[in-house]
Amino acid sequence: MKNFIKQMLVFLIAGIMLAAPVIATESSKFIIQDVDYDDPVAPGQTLTATVTLENLATSDDVQDITVKAWLEDKNGELVGQKYSTDVVQVHQDYEKDVTFNIAIPSDTEADIYTFYVTAKGEWEDANKEVSASWDGTVEVEQAEHGLAVQTVRLSANTLSAGDAVDVAVTILNNGQADEAGVVIKAEIPALGVSNSVKLINALGESAEVTQYLTLKLPDNVKDGLYTVKVTAYNEKAGASGSTDVVVENQVVVPTPTGAVTQPAIGIQTIAAGKGAVFSMQVANNAATAKTFSFTVGGASDWTSNVRVDPAVIQLGAGDSETVQIHMIPTEAGEHTFTLFVNDGSTTIAGQQVKVAVTGSAFGTDADASQSMVILLIFVLIAAFAYWRYQTGGFEGSKKPLKQIYY
Repeated sequence: MKNFIKQMLVFLIAGIMLAAPVIATESSKFIIQDVDYDDPVAPGQTLTATVTLENLATSDDVQDITVKAWLEDKNGELVGQKYSTDVVQVHQDYEKDVTFNIAIPSDTEADIYTFYVTAKGEWEDANKEVSASWDGTVEVEQAEHGLAVQTVRLSANTLSAGDAVDVAVTILNNGQADEAGVVIKAEIPALGVSNSVKLINALGESAEVTQYLTLKLPDNVKDGLYTVKVTAYNEKAGASGSTDVVVENQVVVPTPTGAVTQPAIGIQTIAAGKGAVFSMQVANNAATAKTFSFTVGGASDWTSNVRVDPAVIQLGAGDSETVQIHMIPTEAGEHTFTLFVNDGSTTIAGQQVKVAVTGSAFGTDADASQSMVILLIFVLIAAFAYWRYQTGGFEGSKKPLKQIYY
């Protein structure tokens, strides 16, 4: 009788176990089945990778999944940045693809890098964490021809209708050959404004150049966020970058947190061909001491001998100092230039100045005309005097006058 009861209990327990749902908790049932991507890739390009997640369980879903992807060099240092995306759910016995667009930094050296992908979520019924990982290699190969937009900086990030903004663009040749005829273009497509310049000299391998272009906003532009797009290209290579600018026709200037220049002043009138000096006050409104350097943008086309004195200043918290911008204007007309304030490699402020240049590089037009007339008279008098001397027309001349006999 006792044996019979034991057997019945065994059958009962087994029946309960068979009837109960099977809850998947094994990590091996949630995997990264495949990672598909093109290899090799060049510096400055985008590595597009498709990650396939697979749930091998037949009784439970994986939910609240975070998938991450990144590259590391041989020293374990991160290359570029980590990319992350969320997946709501991967159903049981199902696959799901996730796509990453990983930007390879333009200054990445040619080498083999480790490509990591991780996925972490939880079983829906079991309410337990589950994870999967994958790693492979990516070859970064330097292309024969390559250009990259390193940085795009603006003299101001908040503007009003009719304002002009200087765009500082740093371009890198990350290819293996010199790049000639490189064109750098800045534009705000939504407003139909653009400006471009063609580099005179070839850009050597691994060389950088910073170019300044000025964009003027239309007088009727509406408030909003606009994209400033920058492209660099020639017949062999091309690259692009962008940043945003805010248009507020009634601008409320925020309290500065770093270095700032004094408020803008009215248009200044200076003479072409004569040295001009502009003074600006730079203040350190940060809570710690700062070292600032300066760059003048937007003046290369109409000036020469531009410099900032002093070129570098050190300011304690709350201190200020006046710097002077020296230049010799060479072209008449209305122009603008911008003093950029840099904290290390970061531009933290910019002050634009409008100037009206009068005359020409040789002085005013009237002065130039008078000088030409005086010079012409002097040459004529000298020529006449020399002729008279040669022909004996002056008293004491060594040459006798010619006599003609009939």
